[in-house]
Parts: sequence; C-alpha cells; structure tokens
Amino acid sequence: LNRNLDAALIQITDPGTWPVASMAKADAAKMGQWCVATGHPGGYERGRKPVMRLGRILESSDTVLVTDCTLVGGDSGGPLFDAAGQVI
Repeated sequence: LNRNLDAALIQITDPGTWPVASMAKADAAKMGQWCVATGHPGGYERGRKPVMRLGRILESSDTVLVTDCTLVGGDSGGPLFDAAGQVI
C-alpha cells in the first residue's frame, strides 16, 4: 500500500479457481484505441457499485499510458481494460 500514490496490490496465496482477466501484450495499446477505466468513487465501500469510465488512449510509451477516461475525485481501484476485455 502506498497512500501517497493511492496505489496498492494484493496477492492471493490460497489455492483455488479465481476469476481473472487476461493481460494484453505490453505493446498492444495504440493511440485512439477505446478503453474502460473502473473504480469506486470515494473509495471502496461495500454495496457501492463500481463505475466504468469510457475513453481513448491518448499516449502510450514503455512506461506511461495516458487516457481521456474522465476520473472523478476518489475514483480508486480498478484496472484499465481494452475493448476486448483485456487489462492494459
């Protein structure tokens, strides 16, 4: 957890069948491509539905991916997906 960056990771260590989204190839993101950002406005709260923000990729490099997905203060959490449902 890094509260200064509003970022965190978890690792599931229990064996089991977990639902996952496949990862897109690292160089698959192209300018103008549609994408969907997900999150929870105001942070995670049980019972609150996650939001989906539609946008396009504006810039893509080896280290940065910039989109025009509109984020509202507190939209924390989810991954960025491409139109095929892969994590980018």
